[in-house]
Amino acid sequence: MVKKHLKQMAAPTSWPLKRKDSVYVTRPTPGAHPMSTGIPLVLALTNLVKVAKNTKEAKHILYHEEVLVDQKRRTDPRFIVGFFDTITFPKSKESFRVLRNEKGVLIAHAIDAKEA
Repeated sequence: MVKKHLKQMAAPTSWPLKRKDSVYVTRPTPGAHPMSTGIPLVLALTNLVKVAKNTKEAKHILYHEEVLVDQKRRTDPRFIVGFFDTITFPKSKESFRVLRNEKGVLIAHAIDAKEA
């Protein structure tokens, strides 16, 4: 049986989470990336790109504004965004690529519109 919840201490070390910040985090739905190389879209908006302060604001952005992942509109907060995917905000004309730093933690690198 697949669990529908995930405790923060059991989350992969590649996710940029603060230690002992909260008990639970969003578990991603199965997709194109494994859990170790991907992150849920809600956590990407709050912790990587930092356009939202919490999950409620991130869900509001997903449902009411356009967020493109690899040039496709995504509204599922649990959608997994993986290594080398692009996150684009057409209204603000910002684009980010998900990469890893030296320690293996996922980061968002700002890119220009031609590269996106």
